[in-house]
Amino acid sequence: MWIWWGWLALLAWFVWRVAEWSVDYFVITNQRMLLTTGILTRKVAMMPLAKVTDMSFKRSITGRMLGYGEFVLESAGQDQALTNVDYLPYPEQLYLEVCEMIFPNKNPDD
Repeated sequence: MWIWWGWLALLAWFVWRVAEWSVDYFVITNQRMLLTTGILTRKVAMMPLAKVTDMSFKRSITGRMLGYGEFVLESAGQDQALTNVDYLPYPEQLYLEVCEMIFPNKNPDD
């Protein structure tokens, strides 16, 4: 009997995590980055693109198998509300596109 309750709790946790992930989104404009998270309580973290000094991404073995990664943002000055963006699909492609927006190519020949 306890095993069934354990499986039910595990299933409920998994459904909650999937539901949480499905409503989260990451938006990048030409001026800022926004990360909106949460089901019951919505949280919006924002960072101006001008404040980003460095950006990298990480992919765990699980992330490589399932196709997601994590962005790690660094900014000049104080701590920002937006430092890590987890579970992003296609992180290599997004990383290149975001880096192009943050650090535009200054070469006038292009």
